[in-house]
Amino acid sequence: MRLRFGIAIVAALAVGLVAGLLIAPSETDELDRNLRLYAVAEQARSAILASPSATSTLQAWCRDHRLAPDPKIVAQNEAGANAPLTDAQRTDLQLGAGDSVRYRRVRLTCGDRLLSEAENWYVPNRLTPEMNDQLDRTTTPFGTVVQSLTPSRTTLRTTFDWQLLPGDWTREDISTLRENASDATFDANRTVFSIEAVLRRASDRLPISLVRENYKQGLLAWLN
Repeated sequence: MRLRFGIAIVAALAVGLVAGLLIAPSETDELDRNLRLYAVAEQARSAILASPSATSTLQAWCRDHRLAPDPKIVAQNEAGANAPLTDAQRTDLQLGAGDSVRYRRVRLTCGDRLLSEAENWYVPNRLTPEMNDQLDRTTTPFGTVVQSLTPSRTTLRTTFDWQLLPGDWTREDISTLRENASDATFDANRTVFSIEAVLRRASDRLPISLVRENYKQGLLAWLN
């Protein structure tokens, strides 16, 4: 699936380049910009989907694209946030009768850039006391706190939320794409793509966390 996505993106960029040679630059600016934003957003999404740690991927992305002088991911915890588990989520976490769940909603930032808003339902008795204390008291991201458990991620679902390209764009001709190019105005609170995943500890493959992550336009700030 990722390979087909990659081929489609490369093909689309090639179409945009050829179009730029055939028609006036002013006519292709919006389409070219949208294609580039889409390609880079897909690059970020693919990196997160392929990684066992979204936090470490965001850290590398922040550093590599120089989103802040100090490229450090900070989790700004929303005090008092709460969201009950659904039956499906309880099944995903493989909860037993004696298992409790804590909820954490955070904004993950790099400098002044908002990269993600994440909801996290985690099972405290599957973490160490030190980890639970750190989650309660600090702005350290969950992925960093639990890294000694060597967790893996299983993606449950993912969506691309920012409609940069119209309809079935891989089958549209260049003139239709150009005519329907959307406004790619930046909005720090706009979600680009979303991921839901389960994190499992390596020792026994038990789920330790269920996350719902909404990745924001701050990921693409270096293109703005």
